[in-house]
Amino acid sequence: MKEAQDMALASLQQTAADVEAQRTALAESLKRGSGAREAALLKAYEQNMAKIVEHYVLQALGDQFGRRLQFADDIRFTITEPEFAVESYLRHQADSFVRRFDANTYLYMSRALTYFDLARQHGSGSLEQALDGVSARTLLIAFSSDWLYPPTASREIEAALRALGKPAEFHVIEAPYGHDCFLLEEARQTPIIRRFLGMPA
Repeated sequence: MKEAQDMALASLQQTAADVEAQRTALAESLKRGSGAREAALLKAYEQNMAKIVEHYVLQALGDQFGRRLQFADDIRFTITEPEFAVESYLRHQADSFVRRFDANTYLYMSRALTYFDLARQHGSGSLEQALDGVSARTLLIAFSSDWLYPPTASREIEAALRALGKPAEFHVIEAPYGHDCFLLEEARQTPIIRRFLGMPA
């Protein structure tokens, strides 16, 4: 476990250079358009996001990959190419995201998610009031390691719906892949959804 965590951290440090140009350009742009306080807030935001990513990687990837080699049956003693599966996975994800997304995307999406508050925006501070207009049966599926949409949030929605006398069903799937669980655990979600949709209204 410790060895896999060390490899994950080393691979993260290597791939950091791939996004450094975008991050630096964004930071400079914000500094030119705002004051020192806003620049300091941006720096704090970046540091907090880095801590979250590092914690997730060290927690989850060790169990997922261990010391499994990627391309060979034995160690090749290479520096420039990924040797272990965890390195290859992280490098692939970093390369893919750098090609597909601008760094601004994550800043704005993260901020939008942070601002959204169902109870405050649609229920005057009450989650029950916000959900009062729901007339359909509700199925909630959460994943134990998902920090973006944690199980506690879904559990609060279930409790509010039940307090209103509305039918609600809640499942937590134990899986180590964070928010990616919804992509990687299709086989475990499908029976739950199929059974729910097959129930009489």
